[in-house]
Amino acid sequence: MGLADYLRLGGRKVLGLDIGTSSVKIAQVKKTNGQYCVGKCAKVDIASWDCENEDEFRKNTIDAVRLCVDIVEARTSYAVCAVNGADVTVRSFNFPEMAEEQIAWAVLQEAEQVSPLDIQFSVVDYELVSGPNDGQGISGLLVAASIELVREKRQKATDAGLQNVVMDVNSLALLNCFTEFGADCRDRTTAVLDIGNRTTNLLILSEEALPFVRSISHGGAEAVKFISKELEMSVKMVDEVLRQRIRNISETESFKHCFRRGCETLVREVAETFRYYRTHENDCRIAKVYICGGFAGAAGFEELLNERFPGQIELWNPLQNASFQSRVGDVEEIIREGPSMAVALGLAMRSI
Repeated sequence: MGLADYLRLGGRKVLGLDIGTSSVKIAQVKKTNGQYCVGKCAKVDIASWDCENEDEFRKNTIDAVRLCVDIVEARTSYAVCAVNGADVTVRSFNFPEMAEEQIAWAVLQEAEQVSPLDIQFSVVDYELVSGPNDGQGISGLLVAASIELVREKRQKATDAGLQNVVMDVNSLALLNCFTEFGADCRDRTTAVLDIGNRTTNLLILSEEALPFVRSISHGGAEAVKFISKELEMSVKMVDEVLRQRIRNISETESFKHCFRRGCETLVREVAETFRYYRTHENDCRIAKVYICGGFAGAAGFEELLNERFPGQIELWNPLQNASFQSRVGDVEEIIREGPSMAVALGLAMRSI
């Protein structure tokens, strides 16, 4: 079973549907003359995302998906979704020359070696960068994901009234989006850090190597819950403060101190991943780190990263210089949500 589960529908429009753990995002794009034009987009917070009742959380998530669909006034039910987190592995591979019919088996063998997942209960897919008969060996990216995770994400889309026609991976959708809407990274090594609620995806791009992809099992939720406990504030209020909807509190020393402690594990994991990359993958200095995702704009976060990685950090908004279709609604509001829309945009760029 391939992770990229295409239906032969030919040229149909799709919705890029990013179902996160604190919000749902939908994006629509149209490709004309080789360039993407952004259509209607929407972001809806999942009510009580920190609740421990799984049935309530699931219902709230599906409600958020439905509301997103209503906001963009979708004229299609075809959705491209993605899986993410600890039950997903993305790795590059390099094989010697082999017959085309042997590649799938070689990828499966490689997946068993590099993925912590039980491959018998996983879906595995791959994309070649160089293939047979080009004289450069065979290289590409492989993906392994838990079958249960794929089914769960697909079922949420179905329960919201959509048809999940392609299942992607968050980090590769992020790569798609950065390739189209990101900065020109030729002649330098660049990282893209997508900080979500519970998971952070890291891409490192270099002309000298295949994309390096890692998923870090830490996100903004840890900082939010830590501050909530330490300062006896509700999760909702902490969230509002970090989104800068409630002024002054984020500037207090007690809040700043708690925020730093709450982000400590995430920042350390990012630094360790950078060190691993230079030691084991590509001994090149990372010149720039572009940050995006729902937590990237949290009050004080960019400043905190700049202290750890001076001169490297820049908030990336993929919609800042994008072209928009007519009648998309409030363009300024859509652009403001841009840093959290990268995965949804990357998903919307997939075609069926």
